[in-house]
Amino acid sequence: MTKGWIILLGLLCLICSTSAMSSANYGLNWNVIGGGGGDGSSFSYTIQGTIGQMAGLSVSPSFKLQGGFWKIESIVAGTSNVGIFRPSTHMFYLKNGTTTWTTTAINWGASTDLPVTGDWNMDGISDVGVFRPSTHMFYLRNGTTTWTTTAINWGTSTDLPVTGDWNMDGTTEVGVFRASTHTFYLRPANWPATPTSPINWGTSTDLPVTGKWS
Repeated sequence: MTKGWIILLGLLCLICSTSAMSSANYGLNWNVIGGGGGDGSSFSYTIQGTIGQMAGLSVSPSFKLQGGFWKIESIVAGTSNVGIFRPSTHMFYLKNGTTTWTTTAINWGASTDLPVTGDWNMDGISDVGVFRPSTHMFYLRNGTTTWTTTAINWGTSTDLPVTGDWNMDGTTEVGVFRASTHTFYLRPANWPATPTSPINWGTSTDLPVTGKWS
C-alpha cells in the first residue's frame, strides 16, 4: 500500500474517532481541544489552527486535508474611493482609480433625495441608494447593469440617513440620526427579530458619521 493510500485510510477513520491512531506504517493524532491558534508550515504544507480544532488546508504530493469551523464573511479587497451625488440631475458619479481612473455614472432617485452607499447584497461591492425625506423611504440599488430595488420605510421626514453593518452579518444596513433628540435609530437586516437600541450621542446641531472604530 502506498503512503498516499495509507494516509487517506487514516483520514477516513479520523471522521469516526478523535483518538490517536497508529500502525507500523503511519501515525495520526487528532486533538479536539488545542492550546491556541496560529499558522504552521513546512516544505510540504501550510495549516492554520484555531483554539478548539484544526482549521485550514494541508497539502503535500500525497494528500490534501481541509477541516475546521468557518464563519462566512464578506472579504473586500481594494480601497474605498470617492464619488458625488448631483441633486439637480439625481446622478451619482463614482470615481474608480487613483492616478488614472474611470467614472461610473448612475441615475438614481430624485432631486430632493439624500445619497447613501453600502454593500446591500453582500457581494463585496458598494452600491448606491437614496433616502427620500418626504416619505422617509430608503431606495437601495442592488447591482450594476441590471439591478433590483430594496425599499425600506424608516425614520421620519426630518431625520438624516446613515448606513453601516449593525449586526456583523456582512451586509450594509440603514439607519437614521434624529437631530432634534441627537439619537441614532439603526435598523438591522433581520429587523424586527433583533432590533437595536437607540443610541443617544452628540447634540442637536451635529451631523452623523458611521464607521468601524475598533
